[in-house]
Amino acid sequence: MKPRILNAWSSVRKDPEGTPVSVISLESTGVPHSIDVERPLRIGPGDYLIRTTLKGVGLTMAEDEILAADGLMRRFAVLRGPSPETVSLEIRAEFETEASFSLAEGMPHLIEITLSGKPLLALMSGRRIAVDPGHGGKDSGVKGPVNLLEKDCTLAIARELAEIIRSCGGVPLLTREDDSYLEPGLRLREVSLSSPELAVEIHLSGERDPLARSYHIRSIPHCPRSKALAGSISKALRENMGIVFGPVEELSGEGSPGFPLARVEPVCLTYFSDEANFRAPLFRRRLAQGIMNGIARYIRASENGGSALL
Repeated sequence: MKPRILNAWSSVRKDPEGTPVSVISLESTGVPHSIDVERPLRIGPGDYLIRTTLKGVGLTMAEDEILAADGLMRRFAVLRGPSPETVSLEIRAEFETEASFSLAEGMPHLIEITLSGKPLLALMSGRRIAVDPGHGGKDSGVKGPVNLLEKDCTLAIARELAEIIRSCGGVPLLTREDDSYLEPGLRLREVSLSSPELAVEIHLSGERDPLARSYHIRSIPHCPRSKALAGSISKALRENMGIVFGPVEELSGEGSPGFPLARVEPVCLTYFSDEANFRAPLFRRRLAQGIMNGIARYIRASENGGSALL
């Protein structure tokens, strides 16, 4: 029987040094004759192509492009190669990073292509990111059609986001870590006192019509950096979750804190499907990862003079 690739998926792990890595796993019925991982090719700002060719193996699974959007890898495609018994991987990464492969023989064999997260760590290391989960305590916010409350949902997203920021070497600064109440007028002051590089406020939207949906992204008025941060998060959440925001809106009643701040409302809690989806841990994790991707892309673009990101 000729070796065949049966399945493919991606995951995020940590290497023995504690560095986050993106891993593409391929199940195969046999061992390829060779595996060739090319150097990253720059396609555009924050977009690199890494081609990998597996010779001596065919493809049983359908050709597919698989979304990763894990902060290091955008997506990858599994394709039939240019010659018989050849499989190609086209990996789109956000950084010019090292890639390596390993093989574990078994039933089936497991081929893994690993992308180093060192460039992401270098970008995020020591950066202070404020995260403000809206509402709390006596202020419940919007209520879902069953029983979810906005204050609990925003805190759940904030905790996931803080974990991701920390894993990338950043320093998350949460305005609350439990069901505590903070006067609205003091929230921005609390954020400012922590001296962050940027801040993200997390809220959920709601509608009177239970069948209506709305998603909002907002920034500090007349602040180009805040608008750029909001726009970057909007694009990343659309990639990760398929959420379509309208144009960046202006926050009302907000002063100018001296650092970029964006408010994101990525869930319409009054819409029954959104409330149901929010109960799934993977849904919450992907929301947080999308926000993180937007933050990292904004920081990278700022360091590159505001270059547009794909």
